[in-house]
Amino acid sequence: VKILYVRNLMLTTTEEHLRELFTQACGGGCDCIERVKKIRDYAFVHFRERSDAITAMEKIDAGGVRGGNNIPGYLRDKKPHTELLDDLCARNGLCTPSYQVQSHELLDTVTGAKSNWFLGRVTLANVGNSGPRQYSAFRFTQTTEEARVAAAESALLQLAQPAATVLPDPGQAFV
Repeated sequence: VKILYVRNLMLTTTEEHLRELFTQACGGGCDCIERVKKIRDYAFVHFRERSDAITAMEKIDAGGVRGGNNIPGYLRDKKPHTELLDDLCARNGLCTPSYQVQSHELLDTVTGAKSNWFLGRVTLANVGNSGPRQYSAFRFTQTTEEARVAAAESALLQLAQPAATVLPDPGQAFV
């Protein structure tokens, strides 16, 4: 395998930054990486040689690269999104998030098999002056816990967008 999958990146992390990080991790040779493709909060790093991919992965996971585990966007926080949302609410004086999970029976049109899928939603009771705000997950999941995590992820993404955010106090920002 010559392609590494990197997840939990911040939306502001760039392909250029990832290329620099992984080039440094595999020894600094500028020719070791063929391509970097970042999509939202994950990326694929394509290496020319398998040995370079393994070296880079081991160095970054071990923290052997300057800034490797402490850079903006690399393994930002290993906490689940539900805990990150709880922390954000606590830091900003918001109520504890309230989660709801809906079950949906979906039919596979090819095989005719039915399966249960879950869609999460989280309510934040005191965001801004507009009253409670609800955030729905962007995808169906296979378990109720995954549905809660997906709803929290959705809330975090939407709260991070200044145009969509209503702050509790004018002039105060989420941290």
